[in-house]
Amino acid sequence: MKNILTFILIAFLLTSCSNQEKRIILLEKELNIELGKDYKIIQDDDVSHNGFESYYTLKLKIELNKNDLERIVKQLESEPYFDQLGKFRSETGRYRLAGQENIDYFENATDSLKRTKYRGSWFKTNTGFEFMDLGNKMEPIDAEINLKELTLKFEFSHL
Repeated sequence: MKNILTFILIAFLLTSCSNQEKRIILLEKELNIELGKDYKIIQDDDVSHNGFESYYTLKLKIELNKNDLERIVKQLESEPYFDQLGKFRSETGRYRLAGQENIDYFENATDSLKRTKYRGSWFKTNTGFEFMDLGNKMEPIDAEINLKELTLKFEFSHL
């Protein structure tokens, strides 16, 4: 009996690790960044909503070392529309537009990004950087890098 419980515990841990690795791969793919190998996962939640497995939210908070963070910031700074779309951010985290000139610029940026591997762009904030998601509205992403805490927060919802 003890061997069976040990086996079940090990199987559970292995399954959990592979799911965590899948979430890290998703984060890197959707944000188009490479984390490196030297990071610490502070939060790893997979929340199912209304009892449906197809409606869920993944929440990750990762502590990065200073060298990896500097490398990631260089990646962000080389992306299209880096620090140009923050003026369109609304209080809800999505975007707001006012005036035809803004609408034209925003539509051009969105169309340009859709033709690339990027689903959004990063802009500077008081604490670091925030990701503006312009991708699939059924799978919204919230992401933020805090330079003071050396953390990356990532939230992916599948509706």
